[in-house]
Amino acid sequence: MNLEQNVKERLALYECLPYGLETVLHTAGELFHNPIILTTAGYKVISLINTTGVENPDPIWQFCSKYGYCSADSIDNFKSTGVTSAVHTASGSTWINFSVGKDIPRLIQRIEAKDKTIAYIGIYQLTSKITEETKFLLDTLCQILSILLQQSPLIYEENDSIKANIIQDLLHQNLREPSILEDRLLSAKWKPLSLFSIIVILFHPSDTSSYFQKYLKRDIMNTLPICTVTEYSGNLIVLLNARKEADFALAYRQLNSILKHNRLQAGAGRYFHTLTALPYHYTLALESATIAQVHNPGEYQLFQYDDDFLSHVLNRIPAQYCDEGLLSRGYSLLRAFDKEHNTEYAHTLETFIEKWGNINQTAEALYVHRNTVRLHLQKIKEIAGDIYAPNFLFDFYLSSKLIRWYNRKI
Repeated sequence: MNLEQNVKERLALYECLPYGLETVLHTAGELFHNPIILTTAGYKVISLINTTGVENPDPIWQFCSKYGYCSADSIDNFKSTGVTSAVHTASGSTWINFSVGKDIPRLIQRIEAKDKTIAYIGIYQLTSKITEETKFLLDTLCQILSILLQQSPLIYEENDSIKANIIQDLLHQNLREPSILEDRLLSAKWKPLSLFSIIVILFHPSDTSSYFQKYLKRDIMNTLPICTVTEYSGNLIVLLNARKEADFALAYRQLNSILKHNRLQAGAGRYFHTLTALPYHYTLALESATIAQVHNPGEYQLFQYDDDFLSHVLNRIPAQYCDEGLLSRGYSLLRAFDKEHNTEYAHTLETFIEKWGNINQTAEALYVHRNTVRLHLQKIKEIAGDIYAPNFLFDFYLSSKLIRWYNRKI
């Protein structure tokens, strides 16, 4: 290749600049006569270009074509065999004919912006020999890509956006194999904690502007440190990840405040332990939010699937049948007494049950003295019967839950 030809090819690349990334890469593929792979600094595929008409059998290329990421094993191999250090210490491109390049040699170069590596590009020697002229042309290509990629959100893949991409792929059913999900998590340096909760925030048609969505997303992420937020099917998805359920309770309260302020409704599915279960629990959260939107249109808060779904079912039952057929006798007696005498014995017994029969903890929760709790329990026994009789506490607590789920005053 002579100097004149080299200059023409460089100019051809610059002429493609106004037409965007894919046009530049496609032109480069034709000039190199070899396959090109372009990834982010986090090894997510931006583009795979092969204009040669010959399939690239390279395992990394094949994996990236299928999953859109380099595998964690490949990334570890880059590091352990010296490929990563060779690429990062070179001032330009690096010829790799060892390790991953043993069978198909390749030219790899970092793409930089503001003294930071933002992407990697590789030229495979598949159908045409790579020469010194190829290196000069690659330098020009990297300069052009640096300009284009700085304008693209693809390169700014901090941890939260990488997690958001994984959530998107799970919801789109693109990560069905646990081993591939594990690779993605390792690549993202994401070590999930033991519990998850997914929340779907429904947008009104008037609230679909990108400005409002970005504002809300930023507000939630700043308020809830245990969350990852992304958009899916026109709504906002919030994934909570924590070690214990108490962390979710706090997050729910904080989110309720945001929902109320912005006049929005949201639904939460059940807690779950593995990310592969995300699509199922997303459907539960969406159902809960949708039911709430229909039956509780003016209540701007978070609705949990178990509570809201049962509430929806119970509201189809006439009030008198719910009162007569579903509530325990002990609960009905105590509730009637509370209503007539303006007392809160039902709440006292409910708290006593939730504290596993511990009088001291019940007193702390109700902000009363433990002797007061003892007196109240004695009075409850006189009104409703022996609270320690078989199944009494279970039936009572179930009744209290049904009342909470049931929206009408019965």
